[in-house]
Amino acid sequence: IDLIERGHYDEAIHLLIASLGNFFELFGKIPDSPEVAQIYEALGKAYLLRRKMKKALHYSAKAYKIYLKIKGSSHEDTIRAQNTISECLEKKEIKTRAKSKKGTFTQGQGQENRPRRYRLLRAESCI
Repeated sequence: IDLIERGHYDEAIHLLIASLGNFFELFGKIPDSPEVAQIYEALGKAYLLRRKMKKALHYSAKAYKIYLKIKGSSHEDTIRAQNTISECLEKKEIKTRAKSKKGTFTQGQGQENRPRRYRLLRAESCI
C-alpha cells in the first residue's frame, strides 16, 4: 500500500498479485477472508490510479462483496470499497464521454469549424 501512495502502481500490483497467490498457496482459497478482501481492495485502488477501470472495478467489487458478507453494510471497510466502485464507475463514464466527443473539434479552431449546434448554443449565450 505504501507503493501505491508513492505512485509505484505497477510494482504494487505485481506484489499484491504475488501476495494473493502466496496467501492462497499457504491457506487455500478462503473466499471470505478479510486479508483477501484487503488485497483485493488495494488492487482495485492501484488499478484505479493506473486508470485500468475494468480491473479496478473487478477487484473493488470482490473486496466489497467480502466486506459486506463479513462486516456488514455500515462498516467503514465496506463503505470504502463501495466508494472505490463509485469512483471507478464515475471515471469510466467520464472516459466514455471523452471518447464519444473526441474528434468533434479541437481547441483553438475557428467558429466555422465547430459543429453547428455548438455555434448556435454559443450565439444564444451571448444574447
